Amino acid sequence: MEVQDSSSLEIQEKIDSPLKIQIFLRVLLYILGVVLIVTIALAWWKYPETYEFFQENVSNLGGNLSNLGFDNSASSLIMIIGCSIIAAITFVISIIYFAYRRLRFNYAKAVLCLALAVGAAGLAVPLDHSTLNEFHYIGATLFLITFGAFNFVSQGLRYYRKHKFFPEKKSFDFWIDFIFIWIVCFAFIFYFVVFLLEHYAPIPLIPAPPVQKAVLIVDLIAIALFNINDM
Repeated sequence: MEVQDSSSLEIQEKIDSPLKIQIFLRVLLYILGVVLIVTIALAWWKYPETYEFFQENVSNLGGNLSNLGFDNSASSLIMIIGCSIIAAITFVISIIYFAYRRLRFNYAKAVLCLALAVGAAGLAVPLDHSTLNEFHYIGATLFLITFGAFNFVSQGLRYYRKHKFFPEKKSFDFWIDFIFIWIVCFAFIFYFVVFLLEHYAPIPLIPAPPVQKAVLIVDLIAIALFNINDM
């Protein structure tokens, strides 16, 4: 039987190691966060009227017409391009997770990222599109819920990896991870409840637009906290 020498074993180990894949995934998630922020900022800048932050959803920025009926083609185009890039990024991330089984919870993350890609594709459709507006609403809801779910799963794995042996002496780092995982969980569940109330309650008790933006902010912070070991 042929015995591999130490150099060939070292090369094979480097090939099998998921480290480079983890670094690539980390970079893709950073880019996703930056693209999301830049897209919303530019669309807000080009919005043809005063954007009511606490009264209007992010989807309003991507409509063919603004809330008051002005032409919104510039802002809409920005949202289409930005959301399409996010859809492409999340689709690539999904494929990577499906392909590399050595990554932790790869299938769960792959499915969530695939749902994120579909949601982002829906967001790219203007909310007042003549025939595809329902796809927009489904996509926007799917994007927010799966974005929160992905971050909750990833934050949970991060917490378990770093603190699986519950320390007697709690460090500042421990409390940051412990508190933030529950913030992500609460934001994810709270948005889902608000969504149900908005669509099915006779009188919505909580306005959805500020909750929507709070969830996005929490999810963006969650992405910023990840390192390559969390991929």
